Amino acid sequence: MILDSKLKYHAPKTMNELVSLWKNTENSKILGGGTDLIPLMKYGVKDPDCLLSISKLEEAKGIAEDDDHLSIGAHVTLEEISKNRSILKHFPSLAYSARCVASPQIRNTATIGGNIMQDRRCIYYNQTDSWRSSIAPCFKTGGNVCHQAPNSPVCKALYYSDVAPVLMALEAEAIVVEKGSEKAMAVSELVASHVSLNGTTEETDILVLRFILKKDASSTNSFYKYSIRQSIDFPVLNIAVNYRKPAKDGQKNVLNIIAGAAGPGPIKLEETEKNVLEHIISGNMSLEELCDNAIEEITKKSNLVRETGLSIQAKRKYLKNIVHAVKDLIDTVDRT
Repeated sequence: MILDSKLKYHAPKTMNELVSLWKNTENSKILGGGTDLIPLMKYGVKDPDCLLSISKLEEAKGIAEDDDHLSIGAHVTLEEISKNRSILKHFPSLAYSARCVASPQIRNTATIGGNIMQDRRCIYYNQTDSWRSSIAPCFKTGGNVCHQAPNSPVCKALYYSDVAPVLMALEAEAIVVEKGSEKAMAVSELVASHVSLNGTTEETDILVLRFILKKDASSTNSFYKYSIRQSIDFPVLNIAVNYRKPAKDGQKNVLNIIAGAAGPGPIKLEETEKNVLEHIISGNMSLEELCDNAIEEITKKSNLVRETGLSIQAKRKYLKNIVHAVKDLIDTVDRT
């Protein structure tokens, strides 16, 4: 599909101008790098009258840091994140997750904000107008059915962000503008809100400006991505892990394990977190039992659907890779 030549484009330089345009321009969409939105427009599933680029917005640019925090603008590219020295030093899982996305060409354009706010995908949704004309509209296109699960009352499309599980595991915050007011919110809250709305035709009213991460020398963070091919492909499964040792007496160990691409949104594996912490502290549970329980939890919480070239049965086998994240963490803790 050729994009409409009547499409309007604005790249405001100030927040006031952007908020005013967004509020007063009907059927407008926020544009980051465009690697997700533009293909959807060519498919005809997104049809905005106006694009509002954040490329010239100072509040969404650059990577800054102080002694305690690191701040990343929503318009910073994934390529820049993957190579930034401060991110590599303090948050290697974030740098690696950014490097795992697609190809160098895409990473040089795609932004961290866009990766978080990307559309959930489905083999029935990510198709051309002519292809979709042969089936009934789904929840994401104004209908009342999910073709992946016809009896489901909600959309089952998958959320493939590689960066979101990492930011959630690192307990990052997002600086956003909502209803004209700037505020901070947990990335986990932002993602939950986004993926919920994104299963419908309703549009978000949240504009992401920056991401804030707290530095912690006691933190051990890692990222795992499994896909059919080593590059280009969306994940079949990704896993983010962040373990934080107590900095002072009386503080508790903290562990976050977040799995992505296995459902409409990232999955927090609370039971596995609890079991691993107990194993680290007391060794009550054997490693074999720990891994079996982790597989059981991620299998139970996953919400798999068919993907291009991949059946649900085949994808379910990938869930067993959670044991690598568990074993690697325990091995790292034992060595330190």
